[in-house]
Amino acid sequence: AGINMILGADLAPQGSRSEFLAAFRMLTSGGVALAPAMITVLTASVGLASALAATGLLNFVGAFLFWKYLPIYAPDYKKPAEE
Repeated sequence: AGINMILGADLAPQGSRSEFLAAFRMLTSGGVALAPAMITVLTASVGLASALAATGLLNFVGAFLFWKYLPIYAPDYKKPAEE
């Protein structure tokens, strides 16, 4: 929870920081609220092992997206020199 607020504060634009943080918090809280429902539906339909595998896969997708897009939007990001 703390890392989400730090990332949100770092990525928020100067003029509308509170609006950005509110939307960022709603997005992350929505994911926290939907995760148990997703696991329940997957467990009921395909079994617990598959539900856990799907959850792990989603975590890897999220980690990849952070790796790919977070440096672009970070305030001190410098583009590498074009070759």
